[in-house]
Amino acid sequence: MLKRFIYGYLNRIQSSRRLERESGRNVELIGLLGRLSPDFKTIADFRKDNGKGIKNTCRTFIDIYCGYRGYHPELKGCGTVETNNE
Repeated sequence: MLKRFIYGYLNRIQSSRRLERESGRNVELIGLLGRLSPDFKTIADFRKDNGKGIKNTCRTFIDIYCGYRGYHPELKGCGTVETNNE
């Protein structure tokens, strides 16, 4: 389920309903999730129950990306994690 949120974060998809739709139509996400397709309520509950973990994972991802960017200055967009629920 965390893979779905990382995918949504990278593609600026925040809505549980949009993540549900994407997991059924996007070939990249279907392959990433192994054809698992929970409904929007399950996605929303996971987000509610694991908000801190998702937020920390996104922060770590940004830290890794920014460190990698030091070796590849052509990469753009090294910034902070945006969250709605603090």
